[in-house]
Parts: sequence; structure tokens; C-alpha cells
Amino acid sequence: MGREHIHEAAWGESYPHPFVSCLMPLIAMLAVAAVGIFGVQLWQWSLPEDTQVPVVVGLKQEDAAVLLQRAGLRVEIYPYTQSSETIPSGSVISSDPTGGRRVKEGRIVQLIVSAGSAFTTVPDIRELSLVDAQARLRKAQLLIASETYVYDAKIPYDRVVSLSPPPGTKLQRNSTVTIKISKGRQIKEQDESLDDNLRSTTLNVELPMDAEKPEKVRIDVIDDIGRTTAYEREHNPGDTVVHTVQGSGKKVKVEVFFGEKLLLTREL
Repeated sequence: MGREHIHEAAWGESYPHPFVSCLMPLIAMLAVAAVGIFGVQLWQWSLPEDTQVPVVVGLKQEDAAVLLQRAGLRVEIYPYTQSSETIPSGSVISSDPTGGRRVKEGRIVQLIVSAGSAFTTVPDIRELSLVDAQARLRKAQLLIASETYVYDAKIPYDRVVSLSPPPGTKLQRNSTVTIKISKGRQIKEQDESLDDNLRSTTLNVELPMDAEKPEKVRIDVIDDIGRTTAYEREHNPGDTVVHTVQGSGKKVKVEVFFGEKLLLTREL
């Protein structure tokens, strides 16, 4: 009798329907897949948005940087410039990634900036003072190989007589030129007709301290030949200028200027 009771109790237990039992693994797989899809979408949502790299080749560096930043991109300038015969100095030669590509926002775009042409033109510095000639050559990125002083009847003292290569020549940047500088006209002391009328003096001029900036000192000689600039160079306030001048004729006058101001007049 006890066995019959146990058998009846066991027969009365409930079990899932066989169809439901078959669906349970499928439901579990679908749940896992749903979690995975949601995770992928969440990951995609967290990624930066796509943006298109603007075309910046040929633009000035500053304008290119603004355009890229507006597109949500970061800018990095390549540390070395590159010569270009077509892209002006300071403008963009290339970008990496290139313009037109689609990338994620926040991507770094590296720019290579032009140094301009590898060549420069020899400026015309004839008849300029040595100081001005040197400044013009520096601006053209040229170096002076040598300076030679020569007598010249027409070009005033300390001004450029000629240079080689001549003005207008195309040279690579940092090439060298040679220049000839005037020593003024040559007075032949052995010429007896001039000996009696040849006059000279050494000037010792102290420049005023009240000037606000460096100015050019110019020494002019007025004699039988006319007015000639015997000296012209830039000096700082308070400098002392020592220079020997000469002229020919019964009446020789010397004038010393500091900027536009006449400092000294002397008759020899």
C-alpha cells in the first residue's frame, strides 16, 4: 500500500511541455544576441561622428587651421618647411589625411607648410649705402662673400659701386655675392696742380644722446668739384665718429649730419 501511494505522488508532479523545453535554449540565445546588439549599438553611439577633411592645400597656414578646426579636426604643423616653386611661403603644401577623405572627428591632420621658392633674385643695391645694401641682401637671403673698396669719381664714399652676380640674377637662397664699395674720388697727390689746393682734416664728432633711435651719420664735402658724400653709416646716439676727409680748392667746407639734423660745419 505504501508503494502505491509513492507511485501516485510521483505521477502527479508537473513537467514543462516538450515544446516549451525546445524553445528555452532558443530564447536564451536570442537574449544573448539582443544584449550583444545593444552593446554594439551603444559602442557605436559613443564613437565620434564622421567628418570630411577640408581641402586646404594652397591656403595660408592660419586659414587652413581655422577650416580644419571648424570641421572638428585637430591640427599639427610639420616641424620642417618645404620649398615650393608654386605654393607661396607660409601656405599649405599638403595635408595628411588628404582633403576630401572622411575621418572621425578629433582626428589629427598634419600640415606641411611652404618655405617658398628655393631661389631668390639678386636685388639692385648699386649706389646704396653699405648699411642699406647689407639689409637688402639679408632680406633677399643672400650673403656677402667679400667687400672690396675702390675709387670712383661718381659714386660717393661708402656706397656700392657694383656687385657680382649682377642685379636680377636668380640664385639659390643663402648663396653669396661680392660687392665693390666706393672710396670716393681719387685725388692724385703727385699732380702738382692739385697739391697746393688739396686740403684734409680728421673729424672727431660726438653724437647727441637725445635721439630716440639709431640714425645715419652723413659727412658731405663741398669743394671745387661740388658736393660729395664722403661718409654715410648708421650710428647709435652717443657714438663718436672719427673720419678723415679731403677736398680740393681754395675753399673746402665739410658738413656733418645726424639724421636730418646738421651737427657741424667746418671750413678747411
